Amino acid sequence: MDQLREQLGKIQKASFGKNHDGQLGLFLTLGGPGWGVNESDTHWDHRSERAKWSHDEWVEGLGEIVLRLNDLLTKAKVCDISELVGIPVRAKFKNRLLDSFEVLEEVL
Repeated sequence: MDQLREQLGKIQKASFGKNHDGQLGLFLTLGGPGWGVNESDTHWDHRSERAKWSHDEWVEGLGEIVLRLNDLLTKAKVCDISELVGIPVRAKFKNRLLDSFEVLEEVL
């Protein structure tokens, strides 16, 4: 049986860039009293000649990340990623793992 739970909190950290594993994308830390979790939406930062996916698929994957970032900025009513810090969120956990989160637009 799945264990479901919700937590209210805020975006504590937000950045867009590359990590040491060669991933490019959006990196968030969500948290509240007694809880915290990292969330990322990433894609490979380059495409090698041996890749099993096409250049178009690579560009599409990166484009989807940017579209999700745009949606997050719009829902948070901000224009810059740095302004996401402090935005209230509802995080949904399934079996102790983050399943999804949403900006609490009604309190902005």
